Amino acid sequence: MFSGGTGTQADPYLIATAEDLNNVRNYLTSHFKQINDIDLSEYENWEPIGGEDYFLGIYNGGNFKITNLNIDRPLEDGIGLFSKLGGAPLTSSRNNYVKNCHILGHIRGRNNVGGLCGSSSFDRYYQEHIFYNCSFKGTVEGRNYVGGLIGLCLNDLECCYTEAVVNGSDYCGGLIGFLSNLSTGGRRHITKQCYSNSNVIGSSRVGGLIGSIRDVIIEDCYFVGSVFFDSLYSGYGGGGLIGSIRGFIEEPSILRCYSACSIGAPSKFINYGRGLVGRYERGYSVDCYHRAMADDYSTLKTSVELKQQSTFVNWNFDTIWEIDGVTNDGYPYFRWSKPSDSNVYVKTSPTTIKKAIKTCIIDTPTTVKEIKKLNVITDTGLK
Repeated sequence: MFSGGTGTQADPYLIATAEDLNNVRNYLTSHFKQINDIDLSEYENWEPIGGEDYFLGIYNGGNFKITNLNIDRPLEDGIGLFSKLGGAPLTSSRNNYVKNCHILGHIRGRNNVGGLCGSSSFDRYYQEHIFYNCSFKGTVEGRNYVGGLIGLCLNDLECCYTEAVVNGSDYCGGLIGFLSNLSTGGRRHITKQCYSNSNVIGSSRVGGLIGSIRDVIIEDCYFVGSVFFDSLYSGYGGGGLIGSIRGFIEEPSILRCYSACSIGAPSKFINYGRGLVGRYERGYSVDCYHRAMADDYSTLKTSVELKQQSTFVNWNFDTIWEIDGVTNDGYPYFRWSKPSDSNVYVKTSPTTIKKAIKTCIIDTPTTVKEIKKLNVITDTGLK
C-alpha cells in the first residue's frame, strides 16, 4: 500500500514512489511523509488528489522534490497536485497541513488552478501556518483564480515561493490567484516571508505575488519578475505585488514588502497598473517599496536604491532579511532562502573553474583543488 507507516501522526504513511503518492487519494484523512524524490513522468495526465472530495490529512514533503507533474485538464476546475484542501482539523492541535513540499511541473486547468492545489479552505481557528516551506517551479495556466502555488486560498502561508510562468484571466498571481479571509470572527490570515520570481500574464486583478487579497495581512514578502495585463474588468488592472486589495478593514494590509518587476499592458490600460498594488479598495501599505510606475501607498525607488539596505526603513535585517549585492540579483532576500554554505555562487557566468575563482563571493577556498570540492553554481556550468 505504502512504503511504511500506519497513517497516524506518530507513524505517518511513507511516500517513496510515484505509486505511493498516487495512493494518497484513497486515504484523504491520514498523515503522510515523503522520503524520496518522486518522478511522476509515468503519469501523463495526473489526476489531482481529492477530486470532488477535500484532502483533510497532513502531507509533509520532507524537503524532497516531486518532478514531472503534468496536468492538462483545460475544462476542469480544482487543478493541481491536490484538487481541494480543506475542512476542520481532526484535533485542535494540528498545524501545517502541507509543508516542505516542492513541485516541478506543467499545469493547465480551468478555474482554481495552482501547482500545489487548486483551492484551500482549512478551518481558520486552529491553524496558523497551513502552508509552510512549499514551492512550485514550472508553468500554470487557467482562466480564473490561477496561482503558481494555489489558485484560491483561504489560509496562512509562510516561507513559500514560486519560479513560474503563470497565465490566467481574472485573479491571477505568481504565488496565489486570490487570497481571502471569508470566515467571520477569529483573526486575519497572514502571509509572510513568501516570494515569487515569475512571469505573470492575465487580464484583470493580476499581481506579481497575488492577484487579489481580501481582509488578510501580507508582511515581509517580495516579487521579482514581470507582470502583464491586457484588459480590465470593473476598472481592475495589475500590480507589481498585488493586483487589488478588497474587503472592509481600514488597516494596513501590506507591511515591509517590495516589488522589483516590470509591468506591461496595452497603452489604453497602462494607467490601471501600479508599482505595488493595482487598486486599493480598502487597506494600505506601510514601509513598502517598488520599482515600476506610481503607487499611492508605497515608495518608488530605482533598481540601484532597491539594492541598498539603507533604503528599507524599519526592516529586520538581523533575522528576516539579508542583502549582499549578489544573491537575488542584488535585491533583498530571506535568510531562510540563503544558499547553503557548501554552495559557491559567482557573480558572472565563467566557463572555467579558474575564472570562477576570481568571481567567487567567498574569500576561501582560493585554489582549484579546494573549489572542486564545493558546488559551484553558474548559469553556464563550469569545465
